[in-house]
Amino acid sequence: MATNTSNFSTNTQVNSYYMEKGSYLRMKSLEIGYTIPESVMSKIKLSSLRVYVQALNLFTATKYSGLDPELGGDDRAFGSDTGNYPLVKTYVFGLNLNF
Repeated sequence: MATNTSNFSTNTQVNSYYMEKGSYLRMKSLEIGYTIPESVMSKIKLSSLRVYVQALNLFTATKYSGLDPELGGDDRAFGSDTGNYPLVKTYVFGLNLNF
């Protein structure tokens, strides 16, 4: 649709000019842990001990040029990139200790 205004979406109407492939591969969660055997724990009078490391949003493999290929939105904007921020990488270290 031709208009006399210069905006990217042709007068706020959705069009196919800016469409691109949005396929991606993402590792959202990875947890690695070790439970120390009960024979070792009984010597120090503990029931159990588990040590773990967890990583969230470790990587995203995509050729998508936007910030985040995982598009959200409601039924009016479904499939449109509205500028979602990329997911933040998070690293968690933890201990599960039972007496």
